[in-house]
This record gives sequence, structure tokens and C-alpha cells, in this order.
Amino acid sequence: MDYGYKPTTMGREILAACMALGAPLELTRVSVGDGKVSEDVNLADMHSLVHYVAEGTIGDRRHEENRLYLTIQYHNNEEHADVGTFLLSEFIVYARHPATGKEEDLLYATLGDYCQSVPPYAVGFPPGVWNFPLVLIVSDEINVSVSSPAGLVTYEDLIRLIESSALGATNLDIIIPASGWLPDTDTNGTYPICCNIPVENATEKMVPMVTVWPECMELAEVCKLSPSARTIQGAVRVYAMREPEKPIQASLALLGTSPFISLDGIPGDSSTRTLPIASATTLGGVKVQEGSGLVVDGSGNIAIDAAVEQDAESIYDGSKANIGQE
Repeated sequence: MDYGYKPTTMGREILAACMALGAPLELTRVSVGDGKVSEDVNLADMHSLVHYVAEGTIGDRRHEENRLYLTIQYHNNEEHADVGTFLLSEFIVYARHPATGKEEDLLYATLGDYCQSVPPYAVGFPPGVWNFPLVLIVSDEINVSVSSPAGLVTYEDLIRLIESSALGATNLDIIIPASGWLPDTDTNGTYPICCNIPVENATEKMVPMVTVWPECMELAEVCKLSPSARTIQGAVRVYAMREPEKPIQASLALLGTSPFISLDGIPGDSSTRTLPIASATTLGGVKVQEGSGLVVDGSGNIAIDAAVEQDAESIYDGSKANIGQE
């Protein structure tokens, strides 16, 4: 099921009332949940969440001509300290009805098969922010098409972009074991134990992104698995409050795995990639020709092999003498 959102039937009534009365649209709040609607449900008929989890916020909001742009946000900050790990899969936006003054549902959204795994708030770690940009087209036409803006991408699109970018990425499935945990010294006591999971070719400069599989989220919640991890040489290190009762299955994305960045921005291996030849329209490599007046030092710095002032004066004086003899 794809990501999608629609103004509800009540939301359409609110928008119509705002236009009829000349009243501004007053957005009141956002709620997020982890429920999932079936594919045959009309989102316009959804007036409440399938399963409520917490309150969200509205970030950017602007109105241009007949388009209303909104960015729905959720933060796993201290205000949500009592919210455990969950799959953010739906949200609903509420607004004030200008005629009745009551708070009513404006639009409902489902993330479909692209729900987001949200870890709990962790003391000592910066909160995460999940953004969902929307655009509504307000029109007096009977049929209005509403589509997501270009800023929204699917999980597959995101992974494809990362893999083709200069960052490079490695994606693999890992198992967080139930044994072999050691006392931790990285988090200053926030998470008392850690576990090093072997990952071939991992280095300290990489950025790990660990996503627990949905069927293991309860295990991760019970052991208070940290939402953050780090890479060390040959392994990824995860943290927890206590050892998990059973092994936890997760997906790992390692960013920054490309060992070489070429001028065209395509990751590759320095042993197999070469620079293109530079031209008036192509960015590439050049060779300094001997006798061209350019010199390259041991650090790769290019300079002009120009004569010093005394040499120039000597050449000039010699030229004048030669001319006089002629």
C-alpha cells in the first residue's frame, strides 16, 4: 500500500466554510498513530486514528495561491519520554470549524507500506525529528487531485539515492545477540552495556543506521535498546540497559562506505577508476607539460615558473645590448 493522504469529508466542509465566511483556516493539532487502514478504505472517511500513540506538531506552513503547504512533524523528545518504540504509520490533522468553533478532523494520512520505526526518547542523545511534507490544493472545482510533493520519497528511492551518491552505503541484515554483552564506557552510564556485532569492512568513520524489525520491537523495548549506535573497526556497537531476552533481528545501513570519490561524484574504487580528461566543458584531470612554464611541487601545488625581478632585468638589459650591436 502506498503513502497517501486526503482531506476528510469534515475537512472539506471546514475548507468550504472558510471560503464562504472569508475566515482563516485555524490548524489546532496533529496526532500520530501506529494503526494501518485496509486498501479498500476511503481516506476521506477516516475521522480518527486506527490506533493513537502521541501528539505531533506542525512545522512549516505557508499558503501560495490555491496551494496550502504543511510539514507534519514528530519529535521523540523529552515531552514524549513515556512513549516507547513504535511504527509511525498514520497521522491526522485537526482544525477549528469557523462556523461552529469546534475542533474537527481536517485530513487523514497513511504511510502504507513505508511506516517509520520511531525509537523512544533517550537521555543524553539528541531527539529525532520525522518530517512529512504535504500540499493541499484548494479549488472550487468538484474534482481536485492531491498528490505528494517531490520532497517525499519511498524507502526504495532513498536507498537508491544513497547508493548512487558520494556517501556510498552498505545495507545488510544483522542479529543483535542475547549474550556476549560487555560493560560500556561510551555513554557515561546512560546505557550500562554494549555489544560489538562483527561487520566486515566497517570503520570508525562510517555512520550506522540500525532499524529493528517490527516483530522484534517488543524485545528491543524491554531491554531498552539504544536508538543510537556507532561503528568501530570491523564491527558496529549497539547499546542497551539490559541484555535482550532473545536475539533481535535488525537491518543495518552503513553510510560512508565508498573508498573513493571521483570528480563526477560517483563512488568507486581508486584502483579501478580514472579521471576523465579535462576539456572546456568537462571537469577532469590535466598533466603539466615540461617546458610549459608550470611546475608542480611534491605536495601537488601548481605554480608559474616565472623569472624573478633580477632575472627579468638582466634579460631586458641583454636584449638592449644585442639590439645596439645590430
